Amino acid sequence: MVYCITEMGVYEADTLEHLKKKVGLDLKKEDFKFFGPDQVINLTARDVDFIQDRKQLSSIMFHNFFRKDPRPTIFFLLQMSIIAINLIMSINIYNIFKGFIESFGAM
Repeated sequence: MVYCITEMGVYEADTLEHLKKKVGLDLKKEDFKFFGPDQVINLTARDVDFIQDRKQLSSIMFHNFFRKDPRPTIFFLLQMSIIAINLIMSINIYNIFKGFIESFGAM
């Protein structure tokens, strides 16, 4: 059996995983004291806050691992814009429509 003693009461479960779900804390095996086949942890309010913070920090690291980075997309769009501007500047639009413009001037 696994026991968790807090200021709010005593929690018990068959396994560490069940106790984690029951208490809502990220308890680790090395935090417990062993008394024969039983595992016991005594937590103060400060310990509970620390363990809750530890759980939140681990979830933040996990979420950041799967976060999508927008920098490659922004870089690609910026690069395509620069290429389009260079293409437009390199093609002299006046030369393309030179004959069309001169036909209006000849009238």
